[in-house]
Amino acid sequence: MVDSKNVVLQLIDIIETNFEKDLSMDKLSELSGYSKWHLQRLFQQHVQMNVGSYIRYRRLSKAAIMLKQNKCTVSELAEKVGFSSHQSFTRSFQQFLGENPHKFRMNPVWDFSKLLPPFLENYTLTYKYISIPNDSAAVNAYSFFLCQSLDKERLRRKKYGKCKLISLERLYKMKSQHRQATKKSTEPTIKCFSRVTDFSFPHGHYLLISFCGVLEEFCDFFKHLYELHLPRIGAKVNDSFIIELYRESSSSTRELDIGILISIESDSDKYG
Repeated sequence: MVDSKNVVLQLIDIIETNFEKDLSMDKLSELSGYSKWHLQRLFQQHVQMNVGSYIRYRRLSKAAIMLKQNKCTVSELAEKVGFSSHQSFTRSFQQFLGENPHKFRMNPVWDFSKLLPPFLENYTLTYKYISIPNDSAAVNAYSFFLCQSLDKERLRRKKYGKCKLISLERLYKMKSQHRQATKKSTEPTIKCFSRVTDFSFPHGHYLLISFCGVLEEFCDFFKHLYELHLPRIGAKVNDSFIIELYRESSSSTRELDIGILISIESDSDKYG
């Protein structure tokens, strides 16, 4: 007998990979091989939400991320997430997030607490709220940092995905002592790291997310930052910058010890 959790996880996988398609209960029942009543009962039991609401909220959450990260029109976006019309999408978006798509796109604050992340079993994430300069020690525990533009960095990692990350210590020496040699080098290196001690981070409130693992795992982790991790935390993020912080140990081992520093809106309850 198939475990009920597996049935739900299979259904979620179908939903998450087919947002632009027909996701009616009839279609889901056909794809999964289970009756509509059985699917609805199991889904409610494990996700605490009916199937229709999950699909609708996930479509709108995905659309919210695409609005911020892409230049597509609202009509194009509505079609990509499975809405029948621009008007239907705009109406649903307003009801779900409290503002229309245009206002959401232009808003400098991104409230992830309103988004629904994909359902996952056994999800864990290590993070804490800090304030600079009060909690500067938390940042100074790292040795190197890489500031956005992260879009360019992701493209660079994709292009050189099979290459090892250059030793950060060696990289720093190359930058500070051998600039000319670095310019002439054809080796696919990342050349935008800086020493944490050489930079004064802007005062304010931050979210510090911790990650330990190899580069490939970090790329996958970062890929899900907006759609999974930040909605799980429920952070209100300032539309400014994200900084990757690396510990000294990352320069001598294959495993990276990284902190992701994100500027957020102040919330006195989180800072004691």
